[in-house]
Amino acid sequence: MRLRCRIEAGETLGGSTRRVWLHPLLAEGWHYAAGQYLKVDLPELGGAYFSIASAPGQAELELHVDARSAKALRLVELAERRETVDVVLPLGDCCLRESPAQPLLLVAGGSGFAQCQSLLLRLAELDCRQPLVLLWSADEAYLASRRPLLERLARRLDLSAQTLPREAGMDAEAWLAAGLRGARARHPSARIMVCGSKALLETVLRHVPEERVLSDMLPAVAERQAMV
Repeated sequence: MRLRCRIEAGETLGGSTRRVWLHPLLAEGWHYAAGQYLKVDLPELGGAYFSIASAPGQAELELHVDARSAKALRLVELAERRETVDVVLPLGDCCLRESPAQPLLLVAGGSGFAQCQSLLLRLAELDCRQPLVLLWSADEAYLASRRPLLERLARRLDLSAQTLPREAGMDAEAWLAAGLRGARARHPSARIMVCGSKALLETVLRHVPEERVLSDMLPAVAERQAMV
């Protein structure tokens, strides 16, 4: 669905990550599932894709924009001027429409946490009782900005969050591999949802079987979406 939105800049969440709000001009008739993403049509630059950080049913769409690419910088410029943009949604099959029947492990890198935020907010609404594990590496300031939210969610969900500040200088893959081993030892039936770059997905697949992994970047999923 194509949706016209007024775009508004929010605060810096840490490092290069900025919160951006989309206010749909159409009050009803649009929808998405937790974990899905959208496309923003940018003048002269084409489409830019962003995970939705808000939970389904909210009146506004929240994005976490890593403002380092040309398209992301352009989006922030439009948001600061409170202009209107065309948005296409919903996109993506890696999402949740109901509470999972097994434990869920969320792996995020940087602003890929936006997808996790939407998922966790929705799972709290669904009163999910399955164990949930979050492994997330990002700038320390971004981690700190989301920590109060994660603490609130942990009081409502069986949620264990492990974070790695990028400034720590640790081997990120070794940290992730250890986190995956520990989580899978505690929850052998867990599905693993990767929220981030293709490089992050490739890292995860070096340590766990592909059949346990959920991601819109897996070849079979990407091919199915290309046919739509």
